[in-house]
Formats: sequence, C-alpha cells, structure tokens
Amino acid sequence: MKPLPTEISGLPAAGAQPHWRFHLAPSVIWAAVGAVFLTFQAWVIGRWLADGEVSSISPPRHGISPAQETVFWICQTVVVLAVILCGWWIIRDARRKRQITIHAALFLGYGTAQWMDPIMNYAHWGFANNNATLNVVSWGPYLPGWSGPDRMPQPLTYATGLFFPLLILWIWPSLALATKLTVLRPQWGWPKLAAALLLPVMAIDVIAETLLIRTGSYAYVGASPEFSLFGGHWYQLPFAEVVLLPVAFVVPTVLLIVTARNRGHEIVLFAGTEQMKGASRVWVRLLSGMGFVHTTILLWMVCIAFFLRHAPIPPDTPTFLRL
Repeated sequence: MKPLPTEISGLPAAGAQPHWRFHLAPSVIWAAVGAVFLTFQAWVIGRWLADGEVSSISPPRHGISPAQETVFWICQTVVVLAVILCGWWIIRDARRKRQITIHAALFLGYGTAQWMDPIMNYAHWGFANNNATLNVVSWGPYLPGWSGPDRMPQPLTYATGLFFPLLILWIWPSLALATKLTVLRPQWGWPKLAAALLLPVMAIDVIAETLLIRTGSYAYVGASPEFSLFGGHWYQLPFAEVVLLPVAFVVPTVLLIVTARNRGHEIVLFAGTEQMKGASRVWVRLLSGMGFVHTTILLWMVCIAFFLRHAPIPPDTPTFLRL
C-alpha cells in the first residue's frame, strides 16, 4: 500500500539511529492555503453582515439614458447565462472524468475570490464600479487597515460578484494557444512558452476589458493618463493592467496546466491526491485550486492598486461610475 501524502516514513532498521522524514504533498499545502483564504473571507464577510451593511447604493437620478439602462440589464443577463453555461460544461466534464478537474477547481476558485475586489481601492479610490446595476454596499471597509472610501458600490453581477467565475474565460483561449504552441515547438521550455504567450494574452485582455469598460461595468479612474490606453478619458485602460494580468494571473495558470500535460504528470496542485479517496480527495482538490487562484488574484490586485492612485479622476467620468 502506498503511503498517504502526509504519512511519516523512514522508520529505522534494527540497530539504526532513528531518522524521520515528513512527506507533505503539494496538494495538501495548497489546500491549506485555500482554507486560510476561505477562513479570512468568512471573517470579513461575517463582520460586514453582522453590522447590517447589506443594502444597495441607489443609482444616480440623472446622467443615465434609457439605452444605457437597457445595456446594463442585457449585460447582467448575459453574465448569469454565461456562468450557467460554463458551470454546466465544467460539471459535465468533471462527471465524465469522475473527479474534480482543474477547470472545476479554477472555476470555483474564481467564484470565491470575489471578496478581493475592493482591494484595488484599499488605500485610495481608483477603481470605480457601476452603481446603476444590482449592487450592495461594499465590504471593503471591513478589511483590516482599510483606508479607502467608506461607502462604495459592490456589483452583484456585472462586472464583479457573479462575474468572477468568468475569469476562467481569460484562461481557456490562452490555454488553447499554449497547447498549440507546445505541439508546434515541443522543444520549448516554460520560459520560452511564457514569453510567447505574453503578447497574445495582453491582446486578449485589451479586447475583453475595453468591451467591459465601454459597456459601463467599471473604470480605472485612478490610472495615470500618461501611462494608459485612451488616457484622460473614463474608459482608459492602464498599461500596468495589460501587463500585470497576464504576468500575475493568466500565464502562471496556463503554464501550470500545460507543463503537467507535456510531462504526463498530475498537475502540481493535485499532486498527492492519487492516494486519497472519497470526500477527502474532493475537498483537497477543490481547496488546492482555491489556494492557487486566490494567491494569483491577490498578487494581481495588490500590484494594480499601486497604479491607481492618480487624482483627479477623468472629467468625463459618467455619473454611474462616480461615488
């Protein structure tokens, strides 16, 4: 029988000095990280709920046309349908493979990472969410050391909240490209593959975020105009975001999957779960995915927050994106 990933082995032979080795599987370590993040999230959200801050911020009384309101409702509906569709495919895939897949772990990980969204406004308001969509008052002030706004909207569907599981849509096309590259260039190591992925992933992000911003979901109001695409306008996109999102979030996740496939090994997040059975195997795989996802999302958001401290905000910022 194979030893469990956390089993103590290396028992001494007769007459030998005791020598102990403690084997801790990578999946168990990442699962512990995931458990810590979930515990912290429960503490923050619990304090927010206990204080009775579950109320919404009313939309502005002017500055929103009927056409814009229609666009907002269409976008919110599309998000709900997209989450259902992605969830259906992921569950179907997991059931077919009879295990928690990396896609399932990432999808749930992104879905539970939405509590991090206020971090971009942790010290200074620089990321504006739409206050005319379904929202609640943000739990940001309940994060330890918070010095951002006391009251700001936290959208429930577009483009935070329920939108967060859809961050996997940044992963899938990048993963497809990486898979194709490994077929064309099997001799490449991960540094070359990462370098080759960088520009395409940046292009994907520019297209996706420009669409999200121009439909009014959010705005980088605190970005420096000199270092932004469309700088000086409410729909500006900071160059730092275009670089940080691939480097801190997308490319590491893609490399994690592709390198394991190329070597014919289990993904490192799941390494050690082969000896587990039943509920323990399910929970360790889910929690390890959450631990990895929350780590990459936290790194991305903390880094981009440093580039959202410019004042004042663009003068053409619409009312539904102002505090």
